[in-house]
Amino acid sequence: MTDELVRPQAGMQVQAQKTAAGSGTKRLPTAAGTALDLVAMATSGAASGATSGAVSMPSRWSIEVCTDDSIWDRGTELCSQWNRLWERCPRATVFQHSAWLGAWWASYGEPGRLRVVLVRDDGNLVAAAPLRLCRRGPLTVLTLVGNGISDFGTVLVADSGRRSEAVAELRRALAGLHRPIDLRELPPDADALLLADEWPHKVRRWPDSTCLSLPARSFDETVRALPRRTASRVRGKSRKIDALGVLALTTPADQATETIVDLLRLHREQWQDRGISPEHLTERFRAHLTEAVPALITAGHADLIRYELDGELLGCELMLHSPSSAGSYLSGLSPRLRQRIDLATLMLRNGLGLATQREATEYSMLRGLEPYKLRWSPQMERNERVLLGGRALGTTPLYAAAITGRKRAVKLIKKALRREDHTAKDMRARLGDDDWTGAEQP
Repeated sequence: MTDELVRPQAGMQVQAQKTAAGSGTKRLPTAAGTALDLVAMATSGAASGATSGAVSMPSRWSIEVCTDDSIWDRGTELCSQWNRLWERCPRATVFQHSAWLGAWWASYGEPGRLRVVLVRDDGNLVAAAPLRLCRRGPLTVLTLVGNGISDFGTVLVADSGRRSEAVAELRRALAGLHRPIDLRELPPDADALLLADEWPHKVRRWPDSTCLSLPARSFDETVRALPRRTASRVRGKSRKIDALGVLALTTPADQATETIVDLLRLHREQWQDRGISPEHLTERFRAHLTEAVPALITAGHADLIRYELDGELLGCELMLHSPSSAGSYLSGLSPRLRQRIDLATLMLRNGLGLATQREATEYSMLRGLEPYKLRWSPQMERNERVLLGGRALGTTPLYAAAITGRKRAVKLIKKALRREDHTAKDMRARLGDDDWTGAEQP
């Protein structure tokens, strides 16, 4: 049970409906001190089985606050609705797909803390915000499901003739939760940035991770765009890969679990004594990939690549595909392979090939400014962190001060270390919860 308030706006009618025993109906206080039932589904005809708060409004809009941990379970009607919405959101990324969110919640979520806001237009799901309640010292805030291991975060708003109205209804629903909402890793075109416009309370912004990308075109075209001497060296490295006979094999979904074990093993070998991300060594991260990747491969939104030489597995790479982009999320490459070929050339050549096959417009290198990425002259964009303030006096400034203080501490530590960037990132990760310190770089 939580104590957030759902207040009806002027002209709105609140409807409460009892559900069958065991459905998880919530009763939350309203502004008038009465109780509002959070029912299993809205009366607009949504799928059964998800605990939510229903607010019916004039015209055809309805809002649900879903607290059911099974919202993204495959085969359910609500999961199917979520995926149909995702497909109507060209600015969405794979990190908002139900397979990714459901696996993340199974590995990282806490029962009773899910708060997924759903906006329907005449019964059709047109906007959604996947949120969870988090304790931050003395404060309770809302953050995006997927924080920490997801390179991009956002909400979903379908492209339609009523898009601006859907944003307004989602903004009103989120403001009605009366909690600070901390939105991390928002790319420049994220639908979540629209919520800050006309937000009824204070809004704070900070830069978040830097991301790199290239146009999704052939490897040869990409190399031609490089300086002449650089391009010549890259072509030589590519010919060496061909001469050695390195194979890039795609893993089918039913074999993905075994390949993920190999991926994580080779990832540890690759980054041993080089500042590996501590999260990548955890059981919960392995469990997340084990559940998410087979489902994403089946849905056509992931490729799990095995690199073999002379019949021996020497590398693995996980590629994730969003509606308009493809990117390399995690790799594990044996030091023995590194001794024989240029790994950056191998990965870029294969990644661009997969991106063009899927007719993506962008090959994303995701977060981080590693030197092996910069050699390709990529485009650089900065994600943004947005804090949508809550109603209670003092909570937003206190939380914002904590964020600013933590960022300053990280900056001072990185400056004091004066060592390679991966060491600073490792120290940054060890400072505390990713939600405070910033997402890690895979």
